[in-house]
Amino acid sequence: KLSSIGVKMNKLPNFFCVGAQKAGTTTLHDILKQDENIYMPEIKETKFFLDEGQYKKGRRYYCDTYYSNVATEALVGEIDPENMYVDYIPQRIYETLGCDIKIIFMLRNPVDRAFSHYQMSSRRGREDLSFYDAVDAEETRLKSKDFKLRYKSSSLNYSYIDRGHYSSLIKKYLEFFPIENMHFILFEDEFLKNKENTIDDLYSFLGIVRDKNVQINLKSNIATEPRVKALNKLIHSGGVIKKIAHVIVPSAFKKALKNFLIGINSRVVSDKERSFDKTAFMNKYYRESNKELEVLIGKEIPSWKI
Repeated sequence: KLSSIGVKMNKLPNFFCVGAQKAGTTTLHDILKQDENIYMPEIKETKFFLDEGQYKKGRRYYCDTYYSNVATEALVGEIDPENMYVDYIPQRIYETLGCDIKIIFMLRNPVDRAFSHYQMSSRRGREDLSFYDAVDAEETRLKSKDFKLRYKSSSLNYSYIDRGHYSSLIKKYLEFFPIENMHFILFEDEFLKNKENTIDDLYSFLGIVRDKNVQINLKSNIATEPRVKALNKLIHSGGVIKKIAHVIVPSAFKKALKNFLIGINSRVVSDKERSFDKTAFMNKYYRESNKELEVLIGKEIPSWKI
């Protein structure tokens, strides 16, 4: 089947996991890409729908760049958690892939998601404030023109609380796609507690049977924070790497060196070390939106009611 511009539609995604960020999407990607009946691009997040420069190049560019190796796979997919948050993306997906595409949402306790997002920003050298101060500054940061000029991706990097209002984000997708084409996975109550049944339910939604060789007990992209923030900032600015690799060396070596330095300067943070009141945060920011979410997706979310 060809689209109006001659691109084979079976070479374009027929399902898309759009988020949420920090809700297990990397693990889901690593599970699905094992299946011989599912094609996933080599790059987990193509950013085609987010990036203006790529999107202007059109559907053929999207297909040729990321899906040219699609063969006989029954399903073609992509996972990019930025796509749940950015308001113009649902329409772009609709205009590029049509209304029949299946949309997957992975939903994590929004307070835990916010803190994990904060850890990621800190780990990447983008956040100097404490979690409390970063949350207090969020609205001002997202609205400030000066801040946006200094940090071009401010809405993506500093939207700790805003990204957790899932019902409003899902409603943007409902403007273009029927809810029957949407599948909702609860991170804590389903993905973590009963991963095998959850993955099999997802496969059923997608319309195929899981390959018996697919390993599902994976854990990818474990949240960490920098041991020494000043060193972390130097690593991400390139300063340390430039000093160590002062001679011309392959970019792959520089990337490996950077990842090595990040690794030895990172540590996993336990729940006991989180110095904020989850219940207070949930009540202040998410109580009403969570109630709306339960009605919208037709599921109760007991683990979030703390």
